[in-house]
Amino acid sequence: MPFRFTTAGESHGKGLVAVVEGVPAGLRIDAAFVDAELSRRMQGYGRGARMKIEADRIEWLSGIRAGETLGSPIAMLIRNRDWDNWADVMAPEGEGEIRRRRVTRPRPGHADLVGVLKYDRLDARDILERASARETAARVAAGSVARRLLADCGVSIGSHVVSLGGITASRPASLPVPLGPAADGSPVRMLDRSAEARRQIPQGRAVTRPCAAQGAADQQQLDLALQLDDQELLAHVDLGYPHLPADGDLDEVMPRQPLDRLAHRRASEADTLGQGGF
Repeated sequence: MPFRFTTAGESHGKGLVAVVEGVPAGLRIDAAFVDAELSRRMQGYGRGARMKIEADRIEWLSGIRAGETLGSPIAMLIRNRDWDNWADVMAPEGEGEIRRRRVTRPRPGHADLVGVLKYDRLDARDILERASARETAARVAAGSVARRLLADCGVSIGSHVVSLGGITASRPASLPVPLGPAADGSPVRMLDRSAEARRQIPQGRAVTRPCAAQGAADQQQLDLALQLDDQELLAHVDLGYPHLPADGDLDEVMPRQPLDRLAHRRASEADTLGQGGF
């Protein structure tokens, strides 16, 4: 069987699951090895507030016994500590059509719009909870199993940043061994410390962006404390979409216009089809 993995889970759901197949029996591995890789994922420059909430650890669900793989699919669970704050919003059963924290205005540059169109949803939260950077924690867990398997074959993996935002790092004549820990010592994973120093940007800058309230021409301003990694992000661009705090309820601030229009269009098309049109 080829090596492959699948993941499941939502950003604010109970947890993330990674299932890895194709690993031979007898590979020695423990949770501490995977947890160390999950910890690396949470480090580095510009990490968001979510990293202050989570403390990622895996739980073996299947495929491991007495510290060795069994040759069967390996399943790992990473619990979301933030679930406690979202249990009522993300409950698998309950409120039906009445949903809290509905997202009805697709964010530009995200999967929201294409997701609601592809899966025929009216609440973009059904899309963004899955299309989230949080899902990469499950990928790191799966990759850790692959890394352990390659190590048994004498293969090591490492990386470092050589260019970032127009700053080019000088490359050493020979790479340190192991490479990973040396690069991890830099917040931006650069071996060239002088280049790293030129890249550091103070965090916590406040940016004001325009927000169209209830479709009116007048603009209201929302001050967002953003964790900026780069001065280029300071550009004031009016995207024509509201920017709200991550925990804001869009329905409390503005009507559900874009996706409601989609719902009305569906209803109109259904009526037309029922009358023999199209």
